[in-house]
Amino acid sequence: MGEQILVADAGEVRRVFGDFQAFLGVTPEEFAEKCAQLTTATLRDRDEVETDQALKQFVTYMVIAHEGEDRVRRVFCYRRNPGSGEQRLHGLMSLGVGGHVASEDHPLLTAGGVDELRLFVSANRELEEEYPGLGRGDARGTVRGLINDDSNDVGRVHLGVVYVLEVRRRPDELGAELAEGACWLAVDELVERRVEFETWSRIAIDSVLKPEAPARRDAVAFAGCLEGAAGV
Repeated sequence: MGEQILVADAGEVRRVFGDFQAFLGVTPEEFAEKCAQLTTATLRDRDEVETDQALKQFVTYMVIAHEGEDRVRRVFCYRRNPGSGEQRLHGLMSLGVGGHVASEDHPLLTAGGVDELRLFVSANRELEEEYPGLGRGDARGTVRGLINDDSNDVGRVHLGVVYVLEVRRRPDELGAELAEGACWLAVDELVERRVEFETWSRIAIDSVLKPEAPARRDAVAFAGCLEGAAGV
């Protein structure tokens, strides 16, 4: 048996969240309510569903931001390499850290749908695996919305859950080394270099990070969410 990942019927996803393209902003309360309605959500073998357009695979997409003493807000970015998963994204810049929501994040399913808090735990697990320590300490995070892009084969089978994590101190400030190709870019730099980024990152730049994007939701304590989820 291969890796088991969280999926739901694509038609039900459209019914619950709406037939939207690009970005749908949600509050944590709205997201929890909608997740509980996903009655077709289940765990399936990743190899079996990878190209099945009748299903949507849930993918966490964590955006890490930091405001320095100069009051400039910067976002963690990296360049996708051959070992980073999806072949069609290699060489592109990204500002989202995450991956498929997997069975190791159990229990994902409730009696009627998906436990949205476990999705947050999954996002943190992916972050810790890829960049250990990046989200530790005094960090505050919240779900900001969903990404859906049916304009290409990759997007048609995935649903991105976007979280923004505000970190008080950057790992490089603590003496930790950044991965090769990783950097922190100010929001205006992201806008200027938008064409270098993968589609989902472009959507996040336009819908979440630009100054004219909708106001940021009130954040919840990141560590507190994880502690609460661990007790489920």
